[in-house]
Amino acid sequence: MICRKCGKSMTINFAWEQNDEERPHYSHEDEWICSCGFSMPCRRYSDWFGGDDLHKEVANYLEGLDEQPLRILYSGFMVCVIFPQEVAVFGYDGSEYCHSFYFTNEEPEIQPFLAQLLGFDTLALKDGEPNS
Repeated sequence: MICRKCGKSMTINFAWEQNDEERPHYSHEDEWICSCGFSMPCRRYSDWFGGDDLHKEVANYLEGLDEQPLRILYSGFMVCVIFPQEVAVFGYDGSEYCHSFYFTNEEPEIQPFLAQLLGFDTLALKDGEPNS
């Protein structure tokens, strides 16, 4: 991992003691650290069936897209990628399984009704109207 602050190579500070003869055991407390003082959560994971790196998975997902997301939200080894009219959620649940979900705005006409039902004055949309 390259530090986004100074451009140097970062190392993983493992929360658990590691055995050099075995593959690494990752946890939610692991973090990438840099000599410049910058740190960030490590999103690598592993279990009995293998492992991966959520940062790489997100980069691969975004690589082939024409539009950039509005937001990228992380929770442990899961990520939520938010676009104006769709949301993708994927990652490792921490208990042997990887998941992926994809949601689109298939019924924009129902949004004003839902806002009224939930007691909101309006729904805040980027461009003002659904699917505009």
